[in-house]
Amino acid sequence: MRTGALFALVASILLLLPAAAGAIRLTETWSRSFPVGEKPRFELENVNGNITVEAGDARSIDVTAEIMVKAPGKSMARKLYEGVDIASESDSARVAITTRLPRVREIAFLEPFSGDRPSIRVRYHVTVPRGTSISVRTVNGSIELDLPADMSAAAEALTAHGHVVRR
Repeated sequence: MRTGALFALVASILLLLPAAAGAIRLTETWSRSFPVGEKPRFELENVNGNITVEAGDARSIDVTAEIMVKAPGKSMARKLYEGVDIASESDSARVAITTRLPRVREIAFLEPFSGDRPSIRVRYHVTVPRGTSISVRTVNGSIELDLPADMSAAAEALTAHGHVVRR
């Protein structure tokens, strides 16, 4: 009987070790400034993460993305980060940003027990000139539009899992 109890104790400890070790968190920043003309259009497509858009006085659209990766190991965190693709197209009338995330396929045997499942989030903060028409979308995340009441340009914000707030 003592052997069975000892085996159960050792097995329990082995299952809890990954949780004690904790996940590796990697955060990197991507920033770009796009010069634009009068009354430009801004489009942003995201997959997982919040989006904040505010009006500014500059003649540029300034985009900062905070890429946050969580994984059970350093090499997997780096591999997931390197798979994030933030593509941009721009001219003086339009700036379009598209976020593509890698598929998270590699799940180690003990990850479901440790809670260290891999995840990737990209949080955007964007400043646009007054008069910019806006179209922003995210699948999983909230959208905050901090725009003046007198801003007459169109603003479209869509999310499947989150809230849309206009201040």
